[in-house]
Order: sequence, then structure tokens, then C-alpha cells
Amino acid sequence: MAQDAMKDWKVARTGISLLLNNKTEEAEALFTEHPHSFHVKAGRCFVLFMNALMTFEEDKFQQATLLLKDMERECAGDIGWLKSMKSKVFRAEETDKDYVNKLERQIVLADTQVFSAVSLFLQQELTGYVRGCWMLRKAWRVYQHAYTQISQLYRRTFGTNPTGFSPCCITPTSNGSSLQSPQSPESTEWSIPSCNGYTNNVTPVSSPSGLRSSLSMFFSLTGITSEQQTPLSLLWYHTIVRPFFALDGSNVKAGVAAAKQLIAECHAEFQNSALFLFFAGRMERLETNVDAALEAFGKAVDVATQREVKLLCLHEVAWCHVIRLSYDEAYRSLLQLQQQSRWSKGFYAYLAMVCCGANGKFDILLSLYSKILPWFHETKSESQLDVFIMRRMPKIVDKETGHPYTVLYYKLLVYESMYVWNALPSCTKESLREISNECKENHSEEPMVGLTDLIEGAACLYLGDTEAAIKSFRNCLKHRYPSKDEYDQHISAFALYELGSSLSNNNNPNEGKNFLLKAQNQYKDYDFETRLNLRIHAALKNI
Repeated sequence: MAQDAMKDWKVARTGISLLLNNKTEEAEALFTEHPHSFHVKAGRCFVLFMNALMTFEEDKFQQATLLLKDMERECAGDIGWLKSMKSKVFRAEETDKDYVNKLERQIVLADTQVFSAVSLFLQQELTGYVRGCWMLRKAWRVYQHAYTQISQLYRRTFGTNPTGFSPCCITPTSNGSSLQSPQSPESTEWSIPSCNGYTNNVTPVSSPSGLRSSLSMFFSLTGITSEQQTPLSLLWYHTIVRPFFALDGSNVKAGVAAAKQLIAECHAEFQNSALFLFFAGRMERLETNVDAALEAFGKAVDVATQREVKLLCLHEVAWCHVIRLSYDEAYRSLLQLQQQSRWSKGFYAYLAMVCCGANGKFDILLSLYSKILPWFHETKSESQLDVFIMRRMPKIVDKETGHPYTVLYYKLLVYESMYVWNALPSCTKESLREISNECKENHSEEPMVGLTDLIEGAACLYLGDTEAAIKSFRNCLKHRYPSKDEYDQHISAFALYELGSSLSNNNNPNEGKNFLLKAQNQYKDYDFETRLNLRIHAALKNI
């Protein structure tokens, strides 16, 4: 049986490798040949989850969620309370094989709970965050329990503690050892063994993926390697999650060093993988190397066999053109996405229209607007993104005349989207100066009161001029208070956050904290409230 298990792990590894190297049909066929193998199902579960995570396709999420629930039920049933009671009542002795199998299922159970929690967090709704935190708490306890058992097993087998773990990763407690959170005073990072299989090579990660330390140790004990799953998860975290949610504030490059190391370690096996090329492009974009990013995304599109991965890379290509302020190229990519993607056609349509306006092509803008408007009226979704788009549609053309606005007006709407999606830090200094200068030109053309000040402040901040940024954020709030703060309240909330963060980082923590608390408590139901609350929470913890 042990040989069969090892064989199944090899099958799972081969399947993941095939998929990552763009051989989707071969991978699916291999997974299908082993429908009852626990190890193959675990590998397929991870692949489906990452696929859903990358593409945001609703059907992919549904498929992954069903398999996650199935895996969780199977793992919980195999290691549950009832089964342990049966063993005690009937005096069944636990063999080494049973012990290893139980550890495997504990770890996979915790993995499925982490994956489910991430899915809930991505809904960006309050109930999703509450349920996600509860799922993470459950997973944390299972990881801790497995970690303690594996540590004991390692000591019994080798007579020493496991090597290859950073001392800050493990904190002695009265109950044994526990993994230390990145927020604890003693450490700002977790560490896990590197994905290349050498346990003396430690990779720092400031993420919940540090929970996988127990899994990595287990693999080193059994000879099983996790070099495919771990880097993929960490690359997603470092290049997408951290900059998207601004977990490191304006420093979008915070995870680049770790991403570079992960990509370098996996280069030999996955250099032609569409997904790894995608992450290489993300890394280049975060470092403001937009031309190199476009080259990587272009290669990924050429080698990708999955429609979803091609569209994912095209999404990044469109954003790269927006970041370069190349509105014509951005429009063409966005229009293609609007026609082909199943994810938020409204978002792509909106961004395509404002890019047309920013490029002065008002005839195309009006034509697209007339085609899209009926579709928007039929939209029932109430996600934060859809609410954002529905609030922007009335701003596309003048309601009274039906005529378009000015080029600068539409540029400001583009800049707003870049700001909200945290894309401004990826702009070159020349582009940031251009944005800043255009914001100074004429406040009368702004689509929302205070938007020009907010964008100008953000541009100054990324250019390193903190004093000018603080002045712009104060001007933004001055223009909005008190008579013009009823509409577009996200402008005030984001300005308060930026002002509070800037003051806190500029040796004025008390005033900064007051502005952050005001942003947290004064405004409700504005655009991307949940996303900003995450940033506010992180900023308050750093004071």
C-alpha cells in the first residue's frame, strides 16, 4: 500500500506538471484515470482551485468549491472523532501506515479549509470575511496539531529537531510548538523550506501560506515534494494579493524579491509554462518594467492551451497599456475581453469607453455606450464591482445633451480606476508626472469633486514627494467638506486614508491615526468599502 501511495503521489505530481506546462488535456486524462485515489484527488483539487483563483470564472469556482467540500468531508471522515472512538473501543492498533495516512489527511483537510477561506475572502462581502476567518481558525488548529505530531515523529525517527526552519518560525509554548503569526512582535515573516526541495534553503513569506510549514516538513519526512504547489500559491500571493489589497501600502514591490526567487527556482521545469510566464509578467509589471511584462504576457498567450489562461494574460496586457497611458492599445484589448470573457463584461466595457474618451475618439465611445447601455439596465448583480460600474455609467455622457465630455474628464476616470486597482505605483516617473500635471490643469472638468486632488496626491506620493501629497489630500477634503460630501463618498474615505497613512509615516502618528479612524467610522456603503477597510486596519496596526 505504501508503494501504491507513493505511486499516486507521483501521478498527482505528473498531472500538476502537465497542466502547468500547458498540457491540459493530458493532465485531465491522467486525473480521470485515478478517480478514487486520495493523493490524485488532492492534487486535482489544488489545480482546480488555483485555476479558479487565477481566472475568476464563476463555473471554475463552482467546480473547485464542490471538490473542496468533497475533499473536506473525506478527510474529516477519515480522521474524525467517531473513527478514533471506534479504534479505542475495539482496541484496534494504529500501524505506522495508519499514522502517516492520518497525518496526510489532517494536512489536506487544513489545506482545503484555507482554500475555502480564500474563496470566501474574494467575495469581498462582510459575511464572507466572517466565514473566511472562521475557516482559517479551523485550519490553523489542524496545522498546529499536525505540526506537533510531525515534530514528535521526526524526533523519534532522527533523534533531532527538523532542520531548515528559521528559528522565528517556531515559538515554544506550554503546549509544544506553534507557528508564529507575521503580526507578532518577534517576527515580521514566516519561513518555509524553498520549493526546490533543499531544506537548508529558506524562503521568507509574509503570508498565510506560512501555515504550510507543517506540510513542507511532512514532505521532507516522506520524500514527497511540494515544489509545484507551494511556489504557485506563493507567487499568487506575492504578485497579486499583496499589491491588489495594498497589504504593504504604496510599496507594491514588497513581494517582488520572493517572487523572483520562486520563479528562478522553478525555471528549469516550468520556463515555458503559461502560468509561470504570467507570474513573471506580473513581477515585471510591479517593478515598472511594463515592456518586459508585455513580452512575458505575450509569450504566455502564445503557449497557453486554456482559454481562461489566455484571457487572464490578455487582462494583464490591457492593464499594461493603461499603465503606459496607451489608450488606443488598451481599448482594443479591453474590447476583446468584453466580448470573450465571462468575468465582468461591464467592467471591461466601462474601461474601454473611458479609454476611448481619453484618446479623443468620442464617436466610438458613443457607439459603444449605446450598445452597452441596455445590457447594464438588465444587470442584477450587486457585487462591489458591479455597483462601482453602475455608479459610473451615468458619468459617461452628459445626461441632458447626450454629448461626451472633454478628454481630460475621461482621463480622470481612467486615473480613478488605476488608483482604485492600485495600478498607479506601476507607472513610470514620467507617466506619474504627466498625471500630476494634468490634475493641476483644471478642476472644473473633474467627474467627481475632489478627484483631481486625490489622484494628484497619489501621484506625488509615488514620486516620493510626501509633503506635496499631504497638501493635495488636505485640499481634496477641503473641497468636499461640508456641502459636497453627499455623493461619491469614496473620494473622501480614500483621501482620509491616504492622509492618515502619510502623516503616520511622516512622524505624525497621532494626527494620522485620527484621520484613519475617521475614514473607518464616518463613511459607509461607498465604492470598495471592504477593500479600503483592509488597508485602514493594516495602517492602524502599524502605528
